[in-house]
Amino acid sequence: MSLELVTAPSVEIMTTATAKAHLRVDSLDDDTLITDLIVAARLWIESELGRQLITASWRLYLDIWPEDGVIRLPKPPLQSVTSISYLDADGVEQVLSSSIYTVDKYSIPARIQPAYGEDWPAAREAVNSIKVLFSSGYGSTAASVPMPILKAAKLLIAHLYEHREDVLVTPPGLELSVLPDGMEMLLHRYVAITDRVSI
Repeated sequence: MSLELVTAPSVEIMTTATAKAHLRVDSLDDDTLITDLIVAARLWIESELGRQLITASWRLYLDIWPEDGVIRLPKPPLQSVTSISYLDADGVEQVLSSSIYTVDKYSIPARIQPAYGEDWPAAREAVNSIKVLFSSGYGSTAASVPMPILKAAKLLIAHLYEHREDVLVTPPGLELSVLPDGMEMLLHRYVAITDRVSI
């Protein structure tokens, strides 16, 4: 199984102005840096949570149909399945009718399986012979992202803005804090782990 980003988010989880307000920065000198930190914070949070925050399109590649018949899609929350295509026995790409399969976008991960009375068609066993194009994310705007995730992003952006080195040197006897306090608490309930949500 492999995954390809087809269409990246069209906006970020917050504007540069929003981040600057949180950082209490008035000058224009660090705008480029702060914009980069917003992207870095989103990518880090998406990786840690296993989720897609702002709407994006992905393509999942499979060599064969899953043994249990269930295709599990990463990057929740799923918005829609655009298409499922496969190579038939002759190596010709075919696109499945959406009436052949059922999509469960509420499970984590989201599931696709044959509709009642249907089976997956015979497919050539070859590298990436099955392709699933889908869209996921909370929505197309920053306002769609849950507030705790946005709060955590602000904490991370502030941390990265203040500490631009890999390692923080603290006085003897003080505990080293790699990430801002409160981030784990804010993000914990949104972690997508295999087929369940960690709460």
